[in-house]
Amino acid sequence: MQQFVAWVHAHPKEGSFGMTSLGGTLHFSVIGLSKAIGVPLTAVAYKGGAPLATDIVGGQIPIGTDALASQLELHRSGKLHILGVSGVRRNRALPEVPTLKEAGIDAFDHANASYGAYVPAGTPRDVVERLERELIAAVRSPQVQAQLARIGLDPLGLPGTELAKTLKTERVFWKPIVEASGFKADE
Repeated sequence: MQQFVAWVHAHPKEGSFGMTSLGGTLHFSVIGLSKAIGVPLTAVAYKGGAPLATDIVGGQIPIGTDALASQLELHRSGKLHILGVSGVRRNRALPEVPTLKEAGIDAFDHANASYGAYVPAGTPRDVVERLERELIAAVRSPQVQAQLARIGLDPLGLPGTELAKTLKTERVFWKPIVEASGFKADE
């Protein structure tokens, strides 16, 4: 990652950064990276991981950020190189790849995707509790853990109350960053 930072300092007008979604945590982390290194990075939106990977491999864009599941096999085959992972710990599927913080970039600790299961409001409490128990048991099963790890996901299997606390904490963290960026969803 430090090589990219050195390169973008030497070529600041070429500091484009491909991503598959604007307005998400990775986008705002790239904004944080841009501030941290003192070089503007231009977000370039892609309609999916495949076009982004094609342009990275083909040299049309110097770097990108995407879900590991989209790029993991290209990394394993040596067609692209994953410089770091977001979050506070290394990914089980890529133990040799440092976190971006370990790589010297302090802007991606909170840039993790969260997946949850939701039911309509008014679903009977006993149904919610049973679904929650069954889903958590499934996610924590060795077979599901292995399948999800293979595609770069690190499932936790949190109860709804813990997930709600996590989401609330993340909203508090990201709100001032999003507001300061001036980003509007229609951009």
